[in-house]
Amino acid sequence: MNKVITEIRLTPDQVQEAEDSWAGDPDTKDSVVLFRVVGKFPNGFEMDIEIPNCRTEKENYINYVLFDKQGTELGCGIDDVGVIIGDYTIEFEDIEYIVKLS
Repeated sequence: MNKVITEIRLTPDQVQEAEDSWAGDPDTKDSVVLFRVVGKFPNGFEMDIEIPNCRTEKENYINYVLFDKQGTELGCGIDDVGVIIGDYTIEFEDIEYIVKLS
Protein backbone atom coordinates (compact mmCIF):
# COMPACT_ATOMS: atom_id res chain seq x y z
CA MET A 1 0.00 0.00 0.00
CA ASN A 2 1.31 3.45 -0.92
CA LYS A 3 1.48 6.23 1.64
CA VAL A 4 1.29 9.98 1.20
CA ILE A 5 2.45 11.88 4.26
CA THR A 6 2.34 15.56 5.12
CA GLU A 7 3.55 17.05 8.39
CA ILE A 8 2.24 20.10 10.19
CA ARG A 9 4.24 21.58 13.03
CA LEU A 10 1.85 23.25 15.42
CA THR A 11 2.98 26.33 17.29
CA PRO A 12 2.75 26.29 21.10
CA ASP A 13 -0.24 28.66 20.79
CA GLN A 14 -2.03 26.22 18.45
CA VAL A 15 -1.40 23.32 20.85
CA GLN A 16 -2.77 25.41 23.72
CA GLU A 17 -5.80 26.39 21.63
CA ALA A 18 -6.49 22.71 20.87
CA GLU A 19 -6.15 21.76 24.54
CA ASP A 20 -8.48 24.59 25.55
CA SER A 21 -10.98 23.50 22.88
CA TRP A 22 -10.98 19.95 24.22
CA ALA A 23 -12.67 21.10 27.43
CA GLY A 24 -15.71 22.21 25.43
CA ASP A 25 -17.60 25.47 25.75
CA PRO A 26 -21.04 25.30 27.36
CA ASP A 27 -21.89 28.74 25.96
CA THR A 28 -21.27 27.72 22.33
CA LYS A 29 -23.60 25.60 20.23
CA ASP A 30 -22.67 21.98 19.64
CA SER A 31 -20.94 21.21 16.33
CA VAL A 32 -19.32 24.66 16.09
CA VAL A 33 -15.66 24.01 15.27
CA LEU A 34 -13.40 25.32 18.02
CA PHE A 35 -10.09 24.25 16.47
CA ARG A 36 -9.08 23.29 12.90
CA VAL A 37 -5.94 22.58 10.90
CA VAL A 38 -5.75 21.50 7.25
CA GLY A 39 -3.16 19.14 5.81
CA LYS A 40 -2.52 19.51 2.07
CA PHE A 41 -1.24 16.71 -0.15
CA PRO A 42 0.71 17.01 -3.44
CA ASN A 43 -2.22 15.64 -5.49
CA GLY A 44 -4.52 18.44 -4.29
CA PHE A 45 -6.30 16.37 -1.64
CA GLU A 46 -6.78 17.90 1.82
CA MET A 47 -7.46 16.53 5.27
CA ASP A 48 -9.30 18.70 7.78
CA ILE A 49 -8.57 17.90 11.42
CA GLU A 50 -10.92 19.62 13.83
CA ILE A 51 -12.32 19.68 17.32
CA PRO A 52 -16.04 20.49 17.24
CA ASN A 53 -17.65 21.90 20.36
CA CYS A 54 -19.28 19.51 22.77
CA ARG A 55 -20.80 20.58 26.04
CA THR A 56 -18.41 18.55 28.20
CA GLU A 57 -14.92 17.13 27.91
CA LYS A 58 -16.37 13.58 28.14
CA GLU A 59 -18.29 14.08 24.88
CA ASN A 60 -15.50 15.69 22.87
CA TYR A 61 -13.69 14.14 19.92
CA ILE A 62 -11.31 14.95 17.08
CA ASN A 63 -12.85 14.64 13.64
CA TYR A 64 -10.69 14.23 10.52
CA VAL A 65 -11.95 14.16 6.94
CA LEU A 66 -10.21 13.60 3.59
CA PHE A 67 -11.39 15.68 0.61
CA ASP A 68 -10.45 15.54 -3.07
CA LYS A 69 -9.60 18.62 -5.20
CA GLN A 70 -13.30 19.36 -5.78
CA GLY A 71 -14.15 19.19 -2.06
CA THR A 72 -15.84 15.79 -2.20
CA GLU A 73 -15.53 13.84 1.06
CA LEU A 74 -13.56 10.63 0.51
CA GLY A 75 -13.31 9.30 4.04
CA CYS A 76 -13.33 10.26 7.67
CA GLY A 77 -12.30 9.20 11.14
CA ILE A 78 -12.89 10.05 14.77
CA ASP A 79 -10.43 10.06 17.64
CA ASP A 80 -11.53 10.51 21.24
CA VAL A 81 -8.10 10.41 22.87
CA GLY A 82 -7.97 14.16 23.47
CA VAL A 83 -4.40 14.75 22.30
CA ILE A 84 -4.12 16.72 19.04
CA ILE A 85 -0.46 15.77 18.46
CA GLY A 86 -0.21 12.54 16.49
CA ASP A 87 -0.92 10.84 13.17
CA TYR A 88 -4.27 10.94 11.35
CA THR A 89 -4.69 8.34 8.61
CA ILE A 90 -7.42 7.75 6.05
CA GLU A 91 -7.17 5.08 3.35
CA PHE A 92 -8.63 5.80 -0.09
CA GLU A 93 -8.14 3.69 -3.22
CA ASP A 94 -5.23 1.72 -1.72
CA ILE A 95 -3.37 4.87 -0.63
CA GLU A 96 -2.95 5.89 3.00
CA TYR A 97 -3.18 9.65 3.43
CA ILE A 98 -1.41 10.59 6.65
CA VAL A 99 -1.20 13.95 8.40
CA LYS A 100 1.40 14.06 11.18
CA LEU A 101 0.78 16.82 13.69
CA SER A 102 3.84 17.59 15.77
